[in-house]
Amino acid sequence: MRTTSRSSNNHESGTFDPPVPFVSKKIIILEGLHTFFTPRLRELIDFSVFVDPDREIKYAWKRQRDTKKRGYSPAEVAEEIERREKDYEEFIAPQRCLADAVIRISASRYGKEKGQTENIYRISLLQHRMSRVIADADLTIDLNSLLLFHDRDFSIEFSTEAVACERMRALTFDGEMNYETVRKLEKSIEQQTGVHPIAIFENRKTIAATDLVQLILSWRIIHRRIFLQDRS
Repeated sequence: MRTTSRSSNNHESGTFDPPVPFVSKKIIILEGLHTFFTPRLRELIDFSVFVDPDREIKYAWKRQRDTKKRGYSPAEVAEEIERREKDYEEFIAPQRCLADAVIRISASRYGKEKGQTENIYRISLLQHRMSRVIADADLTIDLNSLLLFHDRDFSIEFSTEAVACERMRALTFDGEMNYETVRKLEKSIEQQTGVHPIAIFENRKTIAATDLVQLILSWRIIHRRIFLQDRS
């Protein structure tokens, strides 16, 4: 174990707080706007994800957070959004090219309002072609569950899309599924990774696109860790 430290940005003072010591673990999660920005830090990251919400959605989240939690007025939030747009395009957006996966978040085709009211969005998981896998993950749709019990709208789509400097494979989900419809995928990932039980959907009757992408992304991360262990 090695003790290190980190600093966090204080949004009230506009400066960094003093370093906070912590003990390193087998898995460390780094989160922030500039996580992939420096080459040295990128060398230490085994798997990277860039979250890329549409501009309209991103700014709606910011307005809600800053007015309700940080005490900003709507006018102050609008001014800050405009002031920071150039910095975002110059320093943050290019990091898409450096990520192993990009999560693109758009309004649901089943209703734009569902994002705010039910956390339902159209979610695309964009990835590079995998060179190695442990085993096939069964993305089977249970037709019996679908035809007899399903009362929600959902869609699944696969495409190749441009992401800044390159093209990536995009698996897109929208709407909601009944839990039993995607249970086979969950069981397949449990069996091949040895992580059992997976508790992402615990006590849930319906699964939104956000949840399903979270499950698939977890599968990718577990794969990467297993290969790193085998290599060492």
